[in-house]
Amino acid sequence: MADKEKEAYWKGYNDYKRSGGQANTNPLTELFHPSYNPPSEHREAYKAGWERAKQEKDGGGGGCFLTTACVEYAGLSDDCEELQVMRKFRDEYICSLPDGGSLVEEYYQAAPLVVQRIKSGGDADATLESLLKTLRNVVELIQSGHNSEALLVCKKEFQMLKRKYGV
Repeated sequence: MADKEKEAYWKGYNDYKRSGGQANTNPLTELFHPSYNPPSEHREAYKAGWERAKQEKDGGGGGCFLTTACVEYAGLSDDCEELQVMRKFRDEYICSLPDGGSLVEEYYQAAPLVVQRIKSGGDADATLESLLKTLRNVVELIQSGHNSEALLVCKKEFQMLKRKYGV
């Protein structure tokens, strides 16, 4: 994610926190310049930051942005097995790794924008279907005790998505 996109993302996140969800009509002008006409990447980053803060406030998603998008696509609930397994995997396995905190933070910064770009893209259904298949494979790996292999699959998939969606 480029520096200006990161700024827009965190502005969206912090604006939501400060405003309690009351939208500013042209929030990015405050960040960059009063006559600023933000490119779509900056608007998307701002919206992704806003959505992350909203999700945290509402208690939804628990930070599993891609998993949440997949299970919503599949019509599953917020407490479905896939989300429960992935949240536990994050909290108990990934966060216990020496670089776990930085992995989770990178994910929290980029995943909301990746999800937003997937949903606004022309191939959203195909992408979410493919991600759901990968997610279910990862869940099977975790449940079989193959945590390091599951993490490797997650990292590769996430890096591929970041490249594909320019995040």
